[in-house]
Amino acid sequence: MVLLSTLILQKKFERPSDLKVKKRAFGAKGILPIIGFTIAVVAALYPIYIYPLYSTDYYKEIQKKTRRDIDQAAIQPGGMRVWSDPFKDQPESPK
Repeated sequence: MVLLSTLILQKKFERPSDLKVKKRAFGAKGILPIIGFTIAVVAALYPIYIYPLYSTDYYKEIQKKTRRDIDQAAIQPGGMRVWSDPFKDQPESPK
């Protein structure tokens, strides 16, 4: 009896065909452009961000070569002192 009443109610209160919810928002043709765009973004970011992030030694060597002939004290603006590490232990000053 319960089964019969549920079948009758389902048919009576069935949604119209134009309001039925589609099961997939994207088909196979709709998901391919999204995957392609994601791959293109990652491929564009790799040489700009990802490779330098994981290969720091290569870029440190380039900095050493390009900054070899630069006298930092001579190019400091406004007579400011050359940058030093603020976390390095400071020598005790005599009192």
